[in-house]
Amino acid sequence: MTVAGAAAKARGNQIAKGKMGAATAAERERQARLQEESQAEFNRSMRSASPAEQAKMLAQANAKRFESMRGAMNTDQIANFRNANGTAENVAAANKVRIGDANSLAINNAKNDALLAAYGDVQQGNNRANARYGENISRIGGFAQGSAGVLDSEISAAGRPNGWGDVGDLLGAGGTIFAGKAGAKAKA
Repeated sequence: MTVAGAAAKARGNQIAKGKMGAATAAERERQARLQEESQAEFNRSMRSASPAEQAKMLAQANAKRFESMRGAMNTDQIANFRNANGTAENVAAANKVRIGDANSLAINNAKNDALLAAYGDVQQGNNRANARYGENISRIGGFAQGSAGVLDSEISAAGRPNGWGDVGDLLGAGGTIFAGKAGAKAKA
């Protein structure tokens, strides 16, 4: 019985060792999966920051900003008034040239203002996106940390008695009692 008890305890230890190994392997798989998820989020952030993507976003923001400024640019202004130093036609022609120059300047300024504002729009969008990517990566890291934190408890639970150790204890105790009684009979 004592040998059977030792064998049962050994079997219990093998089962516990297997469970502990399985818990460790499961944690490795969870950590690998979380690392892949974190890497995928990082890769998404890098794609959104690529020069091509940034140029596309800038062109869209610039077009939107320039369109919003179009109303301020009126290219159909004409002057029709007399000047004491010239005829109405001369004054109007000279004024039309000045208005054309002013309109060209206004259009050029509007384009530059739109482009400058578009850079701000893209940067603001980038800041929000980077914050979102950072939050997601941090959340995934928190999951990984939490998962790693319970590994000790999982391993401890896997190493607890699983029935075989109890059987081994009973058989071992039975063997000791039997051996003691057998020894007592032999002396009598």
